[in-house]
Amino acid sequence: MSDYQYMDDVAALMAQLGRRAPIDGSIVFYGSSTFKNWKRITEDMNDLDVVNAGFGGGTFEGAMQHFDRVFDAVTPKMIVVYFGENDIACDGFTAEETLALHQAFHARVRERFPTLPVIYLPPKTGIIRWIWHPDYVEYSRLVEADTRNDPNAYFAAVDVTTIGSNGRPATKFFERDGIHIGPKGYAAWTPIIKAAMAKAGL
Repeated sequence: MSDYQYMDDVAALMAQLGRRAPIDGSIVFYGSSTFKNWKRITEDMNDLDVVNAGFGGGTFEGAMQHFDRVFDAVTPKMIVVYFGENDIACDGFTAEETLALHQAFHARVRERFPTLPVIYLPPKTGIIRWIWHPDYVEYSRLVEADTRNDPNAYFAAVDVTTIGSNGRPATKFFERDGIHIGPKGYAAWTPIIKAAMAKAGL
């Protein structure tokens, strides 16, 4: 929690939610800067009632710390989750350790929202994060299997969309930093997320 940009993002998020509160029946995208930077998320989701609760540096630790603050302000009808990438690349967790964090987070969701549809997105592999690709692939496999234990949990395999035919991250999908996806990346993700939403009954 020593990252000032991280805390600035959380403060800005809470101010945004406070201006809109109370918020009922929205689809909450809760995740890292991969969500925060998705500027056209509402339009890409066909103008559904979307709350973008993304914050820079987001990890499962941050997700747990800020969970009540976010969901005291929002009563969702669905949650879309993107954590795990920074847990592995920045915090040094293994795929198995990150799965345990995921499971603790999911238990927290179920304490508050017992039957709410939740869609989990696996980590993308950015161009400069290639070293962690095996960990991301293994974590994705574990999370996909874990979602089968909950009839209201879903897995949207967005990670494969930004990998080229040569098996490496395709430059066209990413920003210059080699970490974050750009408009073409989000365009590739959108139909997969929408398909998961439809499967969840939206």
